[in-house]
Amino acid sequence: MANEFIIKNGFHSKGNSEITGSLTVTGSIVDFTSASAVYLPIETVPLINPIAEYETITASIAANAEYTLPNGLTYISSSTYEYIEIFANQQRLSYNIDFIPFTTSSIKFTFTIPNGSDLTYKVFRKL
Repeated sequence: MANEFIIKNGFHSKGNSEITGSLTVTGSIVDFTSASAVYLPIETVPLINPIAEYETITASIAANAEYTLPNGLTYISSSTYEYIEIFANQQRLSYNIDFIPFTTSSIKFTFTIPNGSDLTYKVFRKL
């Protein structure tokens, strides 16, 4: 039954309801498909909606040079809301060690990336 729920102690709701205080749902599926807004603490939301970009570079990338991410890819440098992973020739690079965020659309590698390297960028967002 759409828009209907029953909570123990006889509370039953069909349609709009407001719950003040706490509500714990266990062992059930909560469907927010038609909700106009759902508010959750950001720390509890898993990283979702991965975006991946791949490229084979045709010229070396010098260490500490600003490098713009491909195809308009952007990220927020705060790992609370968004996270970026970078792989060079299938080896995962370390955030703030092998590459450093520079702007929301660029990074700086801390070492030279050789010509012909395959780079993979993965961005995961919370919202």
